[in-house]
Amino acid sequence: MFSGRGTSMGVRMTKQIKALGTSSIKTLIESDKMIINDFQLIEEMSTFSRRGNSWMAEEGCNDDLMMCLVIFGWLTNQQYFKELSNSNIRNQLYIEQQALIEQDMAPFGFVDDGIERPGEETEVDMYGTVWHPVTRKGE
Repeated sequence: MFSGRGTSMGVRMTKQIKALGTSSIKTLIESDKMIINDFQLIEEMSTFSRRGNSWMAEEGCNDDLMMCLVIFGWLTNQQYFKELSNSNIRNQLYIEQQALIEQDMAPFGFVDDGIERPGEETEVDMYGTVWHPVTRKGE
């Protein structure tokens, strides 16, 4: 990556890198994996917007801090970063999202099939409420 004649250190900021970086930062912030507590950065974020096919600060505003964050967002998607940090943030977010979906779909409550079973005992829940099996008259 950094070998050969005419190469230099750093990241060449292209539209694709900006798009990937801003998307990653958005995902990290929305999933509470990154919390921004710096007033100046939040101020720059509020004036950082899409213009055409690129991202930049609005007229008369700075985006220096925000571009550092964009580079970090891009870096989190690079194989070298995943190997260096021994974590795949996107995969981790996917697994957590799947777990939340499964929790939302978990069944809750009791199902009464109407069949009386001999020997059923009362149950006491964690709030102290006593539950008795339902019996129907005439059965």
